[in-house]
Amino acid sequence: MLSGVWSPHDKLPSVRELAQTAAINPNTIQKAYRDLEAEGFIYTVAGRGCYAAETPPGIIQKRQEELIEKIKPLLRELRVSGFSAEEAGRLVSEVFERTGTV
Repeated sequence: MLSGVWSPHDKLPSVRELAQTAAINPNTIQKAYRDLEAEGFIYTVAGRGCYAAETPPGIIQKRQEELIEKIKPLLRELRVSGFSAEEAGRLVSEVFERTGTV
C-alpha cells in the first residue's frame, strides 16, 4: 500500500490466488492479511474479500523513521570502511534510479 501498488479500496487477491501465484503457504498469507488489517492497511468485507484501506495517518512518516534507524548503522560502517559521503550519495542515487523511486 505504501508503494502505491494498490490504491485505497482496491480489492486484494484472495489468499488462495496469492498462495498459488507467489508459491507461499496460504497460512502465511492469511496471517499477513490479519496483521495488515490489525495495522489498518487493509479491511475485510464479509463474503467479498480484502481491500486496501486509506493509508493510516502518520504511517508513512513512521515507516520512514524506522527505515532511517535501520540504515544509520550501515552508513556508519561504510564511513568507517573508508567510504566518502560523496560515494554514499552516488550509491543512494544509483539505488533510487534503479528502482524507479526518483
